[in-house]
Amino acid sequence: MESVPFRIELYDGFAETRGILRLENESVFLEFETKDSFFGVIKSGVQSIDIPLKYLSSAHLAKSIFGNKIILHAHSLKAFEKFPSSSSGELKLGIKRKFKHQAENLVTNINLKISEERLKALSEDNGSSNQLEQ
Repeated sequence: MESVPFRIELYDGFAETRGILRLENESVFLEFETKDSFFGVIKSGVQSIDIPLKYLSSAHLAKSIFGNKIILHAHSLKAFEKFPSSSSGELKLGIKRKFKHQAENLVTNINLKISEERLKALSEDNGSSNQLEQ
């Protein structure tokens, strides 16, 4: 699956996180590294987070003249607890303009997979309630 590079400023610009975002089978995968903005010497090391689609409610691409952001919305704060910059169940990832089309495709695919997960859960619920009625 295609990956999209992202960037986030932290601590009022004193640090930044750079990484990649991609959709895997049943989850959104983030791989990233945080380092100081001045010399780039202090680094966190490469970290990764696998967010199951069942924890996400939606994704969208916010476009502006200052840049684009992929915004992931979660059902629970736990979905993004290991990521350095998330708030209120929302994760905003800065995307360069040259990756806008890749980001649009990724967001579309994430939302499609989220919908498929919901339909699958509904059909499983329907199947179990039909068995109870018989």
